[in-house]
Amino acid sequence: MLLINPIIFFNAQAQQNFKYEGAFEMNDIKGFAAFNYKLQKEDTIYDGSFLFQHNSSNDLITKSNPFIKVSGQFIDDTPNGEWKFLLGDFQANNNIVKEGYTFKLKLNGTEHSAKGKIKANKPQGDWQQIIKEIKNGEIEDTLFISHFDFDEGVPIKSFDLRSSKGTLVGRLLAEGVAHDRWELYTPTEIETEEVWTFSEGRLLSIDRRIEGNSYSISIFPTEQKSAKLINLDKTYLSIIDMLQQIEMDTTALPESKLHKLLFQNADLYEQTNKLISSLSNAQIRPGIKVLVEQYDYKRSLTDLFKDYQERSSKIVTEYKRLSESSQLNILKLADEEVFANLNALSFYEERYHQPFRLLLSYHQNELLQFLPINKLYRALPSIEQFQDSEVISYQWNDTTKNIKLERLSKANFEDVQTGLDTLKLYADHVLLRMEQLETSLFKRIKKEERLQLIKELEKKLMTAMSSLNESVDSSKQIAPQHEQDILLEVRAFARKEIGNYSSLPDGNEKIVLAKSLISCFESLDSLTKRIAILPNKEKEIVEHYTDDKWNPFTSTVMSELEKRRIVEAYQEILIPYMINYVQQHIKCNTVKELNDLYDLLHQRMMALRNEDTDRLERNLKGVDDAEKIFEMFGVELSNKLLNP
Repeated sequence: MLLINPIIFFNAQAQQNFKYEGAFEMNDIKGFAAFNYKLQKEDTIYDGSFLFQHNSSNDLITKSNPFIKVSGQFIDDTPNGEWKFLLGDFQANNNIVKEGYTFKLKLNGTEHSAKGKIKANKPQGDWQQIIKEIKNGEIEDTLFISHFDFDEGVPIKSFDLRSSKGTLVGRLLAEGVAHDRWELYTPTEIETEEVWTFSEGRLLSIDRRIEGNSYSISIFPTEQKSAKLINLDKTYLSIIDMLQQIEMDTTALPESKLHKLLFQNADLYEQTNKLISSLSNAQIRPGIKVLVEQYDYKRSLTDLFKDYQERSSKIVTEYKRLSESSQLNILKLADEEVFANLNALSFYEERYHQPFRLLLSYHQNELLQFLPINKLYRALPSIEQFQDSEVISYQWNDTTKNIKLERLSKANFEDVQTGLDTLKLYADHVLLRMEQLETSLFKRIKKEERLQLIKELEKKLMTAMSSLNESVDSSKQIAPQHEQDILLEVRAFARKEIGNYSSLPDGNEKIVLAKSLISCFESLDSLTKRIAILPNKEKEIVEHYTDDKWNPFTSTVMSELEKRRIVEAYQEILIPYMINYVQQHIKCNTVKELNDLYDLLHQRMMALRNEDTDRLERNLKGVDDAEKIFEMFGVELSNKLLNP
């Protein structure tokens, strides 16, 4: 903690004493502080009064704001005498009153106050923790009161916790050890609603009365061999929660008011302790002592749960994906196998997987070390049914039906010797079964996705084929007879490819071929249009190479073809080569190259007209190899065209 320069100082005998007022940070909370202190070497020693205050009132109108105030006395860096803690969460109501030049706000929210004496870093005498509800600037209700009496940090005799729901009175032995009946009384009942019975720190049982019915749960009914005293804090209450759930399914029962009071009290003292311990070595805790027994199988459990967590995490993720899959939710309405498998998966998740995940959470919170091994595997449903094939019922069209799940594990359940063996066998079986069911359902989804994709691709394929047919029919009307025959061969080739496609089973190969054929037919469509307009393209080239010249002998203007050898090579060798190529080597993997070749050749012919081609024309003499002429023209044939 860094201190800003003190605003005043004075000498007192040989010791310098200072007073500080200014910004201060307490337990990572920034605020304002005013306190007295002295320096010993380079250490700050609190000595005298101390005040810290934090409030965030930037926007009280639209949102709640936290408030903290801590005040007390120090003697030589040790809290001494009465200390007060005030923690609130407030928001102003909409009624803002102007009085003179001051606006007054009335607050709504909750206020937690704690006060009591500290001696030798321990609570001493009467300590109270109170929560109040504030409404319109007034105390609306007292929600919680905790009253303890301490002697050198040890709670003595008894304590009481009160709320609007009830009052808990607890009795204590020397050293603050829980003992006898802790009884919860409610305003509306004459008899006690809940009783926790302790014997010298050991919680024997919890008895509850709910709507006229009585429930009794054994917690530590027999004497513990290696018990140890711990504080009754949130961890202990979590242990009791765990033991209750194992002994009896308490999820359907209302929340325990006695447990809630103890938990709230522990939480309030924890908040108070965080503040005072950030300033000193003082510890302000209820200090109630209870007995628990720890078991030394943490290492064995760690290995088991590590493997389980990795597999379980994936299963939970996949289960969520399946549950949220719109495709699967539609499929299960029409497909009984999908419905049955999904029902079996849900059954396993709720019946077997969730209880084991609860054990995992206990392990992660380091609670299982307090659970006897015989109770540890009792926390799970019986695994006897895993020995043979399982039958799980489901409703289909108002009829009860069964799905039979064959046995997965080869292990002999009757040979299980220990609770840990049971746990491992249980985990392996449940995870393997759920993985199997999830895999089956994902395969069904993938199959449905493939079928849907094939359906969509076939729609596009038929559109491409229809467009090709239209192009062939329209191109036939303008193309010469030879080109018409080629166009019909293009269509026949496409129909043959459709036939090959239809003979394939529905699978990935069919999807790949459908995508390929769509691209192929689109390229064939373009090719038919190029073939149809080829005569026009030839005419365009001839006109491009023809010049009008004056003939002095006839006194007329005559048309004369320039660069005749180039044009003749184009008309008599290259065009027939490309037409024949379509006839002889038409394939899906060459159609795009053919289209590109038509375009490239036309562009090159247009360009050669304006280039110096004397040498090219000389070299063309006597050459009738189309591939050689393409090379001489500077048009590169792809490997696919050269090696059909």
